[in-house]
Amino acid sequence: MPARARLGALLVIGACSYPNGRYLTEGDETASAGTTTSTATAGSTSTTTSTPSTTSTSDATTTSTTTAGETSIGSTSEGTTTTSEGTSSGTTGSTPEGCWGPGAGPWVVTALALPQAAAPRITASGLEMVYSALYDGYTRPWLTSRQSVLEPFPVGAPVTNWGVMQNVNRASLSPTGAELVMDIGANNDDDLYSSVDEGGVWSPPKKIPGLNLVGYHDQSPRLLEGGTRIYFHADRGPEVPLGFTGQTYRIYEAERPDGDPETPFGPIKPLEIAGITDDITFPHVLLSPAPTADGLHLFYSTSYPLHFDVNTAKDALNLYYTERASVDEPWTVGAPIEELDTMPGFWVSPDSVSGDGCQLYLRYWGGGGPFNYLATRTPGP
Repeated sequence: MPARARLGALLVIGACSYPNGRYLTEGDETASAGTTTSTATAGSTSTTTSTPSTTSTSDATTTSTTTAGETSIGSTSEGTTTTSEGTSSGTTGSTPEGCWGPGAGPWVVTALALPQAAAPRITASGLEMVYSALYDGYTRPWLTSRQSVLEPFPVGAPVTNWGVMQNVNRASLSPTGAELVMDIGANNDDDLYSSVDEGGVWSPPKKIPGLNLVGYHDQSPRLLEGGTRIYFHADRGPEVPLGFTGQTYRIYEAERPDGDPETPFGPIKPLEIAGITDDITFPHVLLSPAPTADGLHLFYSTSYPLHFDVNTAKDALNLYYTERASVDEPWTVGAPIEELDTMPGFWVSPDSVSGDGCQLYLRYWGGGGPFNYLATRTPGP
């Protein structure tokens, strides 16, 4: 595997929904590979994480399409979350206090109970989600919704077939609900695309002007702040050291004056996080941005503080979190979420977080993975 394809392979490289008119139904066309629900018991024991120690519970079961009993580190039932209903704010992009405030409970992790789902992208309200799954032989965005954040997401439906084209990966919905952004590519060249909701029908994806570079992996786009800002990761960073070739993954951002999908983005600039991107001793990897829609909270993966090489790369990616008081201020120094980084030999990366901070979707890579999980916590008193 060529190296930009590589440390990148080291790295990681994910999908919201509306209940009416915005996706295919079984009456339109029969979808394959993902339209039926399968369940498996995840084992009779699991672990509830807390800070800094962990405690064991028994007789917990989850639903999953993986043998999650061997890797599960949480204990809720059927993917049901423990967040309180009504704490999220919808698709406007504002973040409620929810679990961001002091005293939030410990994270509890369970296997994701959606068959064949990858890269789940939950909306700010916590009621809609886009994820990736096979449809007619290709990876496509699927949409699903629920009536309450206390319910698990049901199996969704594909947005559309879009005809014969390459796999569509890591799609996410804009805070306004009017635009889907995603990455599409092959042969070590992934580009960022956009699709627009045209009266309940999603338009064929088009490349987002000004954001793509030929020969690079431009991936995992996320729209925030009403669609006026985009985050994505790409292998455009400093040269990779110690036995690798190519360039490191970093997170990038660009802005536009409004959330209109037709409005072009301005110049691309690397996302700056104090203590990581300004570390001159090592070119740390930074990828998988999972921001809130208002741009005030951000989960991501990074190799910091490890100075990894080809022998230690399998443990290189850690889960981190940062925040800021307003979008005009810099991100604070990143902090590791150690209670969610408890599987030796696995990389961990975030997919998305609900607006209230009570639900976080994760992937653990390695040992036959990725394995998809849902981490939940409760608001403070």
